[in-house]
Amino acid sequence: MGWFRHKEDPPYVAALADFSGAVDRLQEGDLLYLRSTWESLEGPAQKAAQREVERAIDASDRRDDAEALDVGLVRWAGADGRVVGYATWVSPPGLMMERDLRRQALPVLRDAGRAILATGLIRPETYETLIEPWASLSETPEPGGHSDTDPGSAGSEADA
Repeated sequence: MGWFRHKEDPPYVAALADFSGAVDRLQEGDLLYLRSTWESLEGPAQKAAQREVERAIDASDRRDDAEALDVGLVRWAGADGRVVGYATWVSPPGLMMERDLRRQALPVLRDAGRAILATGLIRPETYETLIEPWASLSETPEPGGHSDTDPGSAGSEADA
C-alpha cells in the first residue's frame, strides 16, 4: 500500500514556488532596482556566500532543483514580458528593453533563488547575504519613517 502515500515536499519547494510567482510579476523598475542593489553589495562576502551555496547544493540532493531553477530563470529572461496580441517578426522596442533588463537581473535572481533552495544547508549569514537585494525589494518602510505623502517630505502638498 506504499503507492498511495504522499511524501510531503520540503519547505524550500513552496518557497521557490512563491519566488517564481513573484519573479513573474517584476516590473522594469524592480529589475533596475535589483540589479543596482546587487552591484552595490558585490564583494568578497557575496562571492564567499555564492561558493558556500554551490558547495551545499552540490553535496545535497537538490542539484536537479538548482538546474531547474537556472533553466527557468534563463527562459524567463529571454521571454517577452507581455503578449502583444498579434504575430510580428519585430519585437516592440519596449519588449526588447524589458528582455535586456531581465537578463541584467539574472545574477541577483539566481543568488536569491539558490539561497532559498539551500535553506537549511547553509549558514544564516550566507542566506542573508544572497537574499538581501531580493528582500529589500519588498521591505516596507519603518514606522515613523517618511513617505512621499508625509508633510515636509519632497513632493508633498505642504511644499506647494
